[in-house]
Amino acid sequence: MENNIQTKVNRIGKVGKAVSIVLIVLLSIGAFGLLVSGIVCSVLPKNAVEVTLSADVDVLVDKDLLGSKWETL
Repeated sequence: MENNIQTKVNRIGKVGKAVSIVLIVLLSIGAFGLLVSGIVCSVLPKNAVEVTLSADVDVLVDKDLLGSKWETL
């Protein structure tokens, strides 16, 4: 009986360890993504993106930033 309980506890411990490793990897990927996006945002020119908040949200993106493939709507 005691061996059965020990087996169940060990199994729960192994599953918990696997879940924690997966979560650590996902958090590391998220942190790396935030770091890369921060670097990209710091490299952009100051007039490339303009966001105006009011009752309506207007976002203006400089045409040079996106290239000639993007047409205005």
